Formats: sequence, C-alpha cells, structure tokens
Amino acid sequence: MIRRLIRWLGVLSLLGGMSALLIIIVFAATEWGLPGTVAYQRYELLNRLMAVSLLFMTAGWLGVVMIWPDGYGRWGALLALLGSLIMALATAAEFWLFTDQAYGRAASLRNGAWGAFGIGGWLLIIGAMILGVAAWRSRLWPRWAALILILAVPIEFAGFFVIDSPFLGATVLALVIGWQLLIAGKVTYDVGTAVS
Repeated sequence: MIRRLIRWLGVLSLLGGMSALLIIIVFAATEWGLPGTVAYQRYELLNRLMAVSLLFMTAGWLGVVMIWPDGYGRWGALLALLGSLIMALATAAEFWLFTDQAYGRAASLRNGAWGAFGIGGWLLIIGAMILGVAAWRSRLWPRWAALILILAVPIEFAGFFVIDSPFLGATVLALVIGWQLLIAGKVTYDVGTAVS
C-alpha cells in the first residue's frame, strides 16, 4: 500500500515536472504586459498553470520525506517540501488572488507573494542540496541523482539568469525525485545503512 502511494507521488512529481517544462518553453515565446492586456492574460494563464505543476512537484517531495531514513537527509527533504509548497502557494496567490495588483507598491500583497516565492525557492534548493549530500554518502540513490540535487544552486542560477525562468531549478529537481520515487517502490531501504 505504502509503495503504491510512493509510486503515485513519484508519478505526480514527474507529471508536474514535465508539464512545467512545457510551460517554460511556452513562457520563452510569450511576452507579458500590463494587467488587462491580452499579453498579460496569456502570461497570467501560464503562471496559473505553473502553480498546479508546482503543487504536483510538491507531491514528490512528500514522497521523499516518507521514504528517507532519519537523519539530515530527511531534514533536507522536509526543507525542500516546505520550500516547494511555499512556491506553489505563492504562485497561486500572485496570479489568482492578487493578479490585478501592480508590482512595486510597498503595500502590495502581490509583492509579498513574489517575495514568498523567492524564499520558498531558496528553501527548496538548500533542502535539495542537503538531501543530495545524504544520498551521495549513503548510496541509497544513484550518484547521478545525488549529484543533480547537490548542484541545485547552479541549476537554479542557470535557469534564472540564462533562460530567465524562476521555475527551471524546481522542475529539474522534481524530475529527479519523481524518477527516484518510481524506482524506490522496488527498493527496501535499510535504515541502518543510511548516513545520519
């Protein structure tokens, strides 16, 4: 029963990651304008869809928390789960609740949602790096998966500064953990071998 749940959480993470990749590609070809314009309506729709993708990706982090042995790896997974959830909720708030507000005003709740998204993003990548170190040391996951998690900060920076996407880092991480959760359903973790 629990293995089936873990696999489904992995599937949700992969669906979230794959849908986010498609949205990121469409974002690259989409301009955004002021609220009320046609360009803004497309931009708003893409961000609303991204909030759903981010929520699916969060399911993957929940799965990792459920299977990872006690120790700093689980704490990293918990931190990443919290960060991913904040990112999803902040995106939803920014483009569903406060979408008509302008950026830049001191009292704008939209600015607060964008700020929360940034904090969530940092929690996610720091948590992923901690989990990556635990995965590398414990060898519970393949080295390639651990290395991608360890490199969460450069991946996030490349996404943000090279292709102008604040979502690429979270997407890559979600694809890695989603894949591991699908594989993990076939693996029995021996807690005694985990690095605490």
